[in-house]
Amino acid sequence: MSISTVTYMSEEQAQHRYEELARQVSDLAGFKERGANYELDADDAAIYDELLSLEFLLGRE
Repeated sequence: MSISTVTYMSEEQAQHRYEELARQVSDLAGFKERGANYELDADDAAIYDELLSLEFLLGRE
């Protein structure tokens, strides 16, 4: 059974976190494509999941 963690943040904090994660990826579009195709290792998949969650929260979906 996995444990969920809730994080409360403002829109500005969410934007900052998104930018921070995006800087860790050299080619964001390519990274997201590889993520959609399940071609990422576990660490990168976690970054991909967080990026998608933040995009949703920021209304970019």
